[in-house]
Amino acid sequence: MRQFDHIIWDWNGTIIDDVSLALSILNTQLNENAREAMSLEEYRSCFTFPIKTFYERIGLFGTDEDFMKKNKVFIDRYAQKLNECRIHNGVIEVLDTFIRSGGTHSVLSVYAQKHLTEMARQLGIADKFTHIKGMSGIEGNSKVCAGVEHLSTLNCKTSRVLFVGDTTHDYEVASALGVQCALIPKGHQSKEVLSGCQALLLDSHEELLAYL
Repeated sequence: MRQFDHIIWDWNGTIIDDVSLALSILNTQLNENAREAMSLEEYRSCFTFPIKTFYERIGLFGTDEDFMKKNKVFIDRYAQKLNECRIHNGVIEVLDTFIRSGGTHSVLSVYAQKHLTEMARQLGIADKFTHIKGMSGIEGNSKVCAGVEHLSTLNCKTSRVLFVGDTTHDYEVASALGVQCALIPKGHQSKEVLSGCQALLLDSHEELLAYL
């Protein structure tokens, strides 16, 4: 018998492998602001939410207005290259196997709703989710409030819901919702960073499938 009835998925870094794209765009911005490029290891060790805090850490933050301008540039450049992103290995198998067992999936992301929905359609996986919940803005703030609203639409017992993500913020959201959390360090934060969370830490999506 399966442990869960529903899986809430983070999107960026969890379902799609977009870290290389994000780092490439970020390094372009750093170069444009006369700052040194970051390695993948450096990026994954200091990335955090909210995005404004991350920009402060790497020296790309001035005023709130300056942050919004830089963040919009990032989002626009990212949207132009969505077709460069691919689904992580093992994700489709997890989605399909869980559905065949009677479970359901949804997405909760800080990514803008219009881009999130379109990308899911382009990748051919939109119909695998009962709900796809993104944000109305581009600020990259906490998704806790959106998560509370999202959970209320699922009609599932919290003890039967699993949140799957790739960042400490995903753990924070899961904790706020009172659901279990699994973190996979294939995305925007390293295993060392994620190990500080009291969550199930898995090395791959294939391990997630075995856990379910």
